[in-house]
Amino acid sequence: MNTLDFREWLLDSIRQDYKKWTLDRSWLEENRNPWADTAIYAIRHILNGGSLIIATDEKRAWFESYALSKFFQSGQNRPLLPIFSLNKILPPDFVIHKSNIQNIYNMLHIAYNKYMFWYIGQVNNDIAHLCLGQDFTLVWSFDEGIKNSFYLRSNDPFLDIKIIEMLDLFEKAIYAVILEQVVLE
Repeated sequence: MNTLDFREWLLDSIRQDYKKWTLDRSWLEENRNPWADTAIYAIRHILNGGSLIIATDEKRAWFESYALSKFFQSGQNRPLLPIFSLNKILPPDFVIHKSNIQNIYNMLHIAYNKYMFWYIGQVNNDIAHLCLGQDFTLVWSFDEGIKNSFYLRSNDPFLDIKIIEMLDLFEKAIYAVILEQVVLE
């Protein structure tokens, strides 16, 4: 089996998926390098025994559930991935605020040892502060470009479609690397 370089595979995958998308998605092809820069670190983290803890702002809470359902579809004959929901880890009525962030880190470090946040949303809220307070976080940020994040605009009428497409590509990339079809750089 031939293995491809990750960025070469990414371009091929985006172009193949054009046929599935209802709208032109050249935006992802044009932004594939910044996307790859964020995805490669997260994939490498998983391969090295780490876990991802997904979190979103309030408007994207639906995405957290959707992403987890994609990764854990029953009937899929593939490895389970260590991707967990921050909302499911914390008690139901727990409120994140600056005064308890260190306690949350301590608890996550004990429970997950090697964890990394995957944050999707605007960066001006307490959940974002929790996630961005770590050295390494996979971030799909809205309206505010921050270092080492993939930037999107929240007023984009196709935003939900774009993050779903990015999720599909991320899922596909993780399994391509796990199955040694792709080599990370």
